[in-house]
Amino acid sequence: MLSGFVFFYWMLAPILYYTNTWNSGYLPISSRWSYDKFGEHYNVTRILTDKDRFDFAKYQEYSPIFLPISLALSYGLSFAAITSTIVHSWIYYRKQILYQSRRGLKEQPDIHARLMSVYPEVPNWWYAIVFGKLIMLRGPLKLCH
Repeated sequence: MLSGFVFFYWMLAPILYYTNTWNSGYLPISSRWSYDKFGEHYNVTRILTDKDRFDFAKYQEYSPIFLPISLALSYGLSFAAITSTIVHSWIYYRKQILYQSRRGLKEQPDIHARLMSVYPEVPNWWYAIVFGKLIMLRGPLKLCH
């Protein structure tokens, strides 16, 4: 784990930064913010409509998003980690996964199923009430802030 950190953030990140890969040479090498073409913090509200929807014309007029190298590497490594976890699980544990998914809970329940069997199932109307209260408290769910 330490070797991966050293490779990606101490070796690869400076190389990418100083070669101006992805136009990152004028941005900070490490920052948690995204930037516009002027080097300022990216103003997301400038590319949204009045109803908080993405507007491609405004995006083209304003600026594409520029990420500092460390943030771009973090995003890339996160997506790679998720994908590799799924692929690794499928390659090495697919027989167990398929076996367990085909087996019913009543055949040979595992320890968790046996422990939970003493409690009654929560009725569906309870979830509907909780969801309704959440909507009432927070308002309609939005994809963008």
